[in-house]
Amino acid sequence: MRISEFIEKSNLAVTTEELFDLFAMAVKPFGPDLLAFGALTPAAQKKFISEDRPAPAVALNYPEDWVKYYFEKQFYNGTDFVVSLTPTLRKPYLWNKLQETVGLKSNQLMFLNESREAKLHNGLSIPIYGPAGEAYVVSYASSQPNPDIEAHLPTLRTLAYQFYSAFGDL
Repeated sequence: MRISEFIEKSNLAVTTEELFDLFAMAVKPFGPDLLAFGALTPAAQKKFISEDRPAPAVALNYPEDWVKYYFEKQFYNGTDFVVSLTPTLRKPYLWNKLQETVGLKSNQLMFLNESREAKLHNGLSIPIYGPAGEAYVVSYASSQPNPDIEAHLPTLRTLAYQFYSAFGDL
C-alpha cells in the first residue's frame, strides 16, 4: 500500500480497529509486523486510555503471552525504556542503539533481552507530541530478526504520524 493510499483509507476509517488493521497492512512491506501505539503522559492517557486499554497501551498487536507478562510484571513502571525515555527524546530511535546513545539501566537491558526472546526484534520507536504537550509513541518490531527497519525510517515515520492523526480523529 502506498503512503497516499494509506492516508486516504485511514482518513475514511470508521473504527480504531479498522484503522489499526490498515496501519498494519501499510507497514508490513517494510518489515515490521508487530505494532504498538502508546499514550505516555497523563494528558495523553486521559485522551486515549479506557478500561479495555490499560495504560500506556492504546493499540497493539504484540504476542498475547508477552502482553500478559508485560502487565503482570508492570514493566511500564520504569523498566520499559520506550515508556520512560520516549517523552525525553525528539527523534525516532532503534531499541538496540539506545545503550550507546543514552545508556540503559540494568533492568532496562534485561527488558530489551526479554523482548527479543518474546520475538520483538528490530524495534523502532517514533515519539509523537500532541498540541498540549502530550507524549505518544508508535513502536514497530518484527517477529523475525532480519528486516532492516532502519532503511525504511522516513516512510515508517510518515505512516506513524498519519496513524496518530487519524486515530485522534476517531
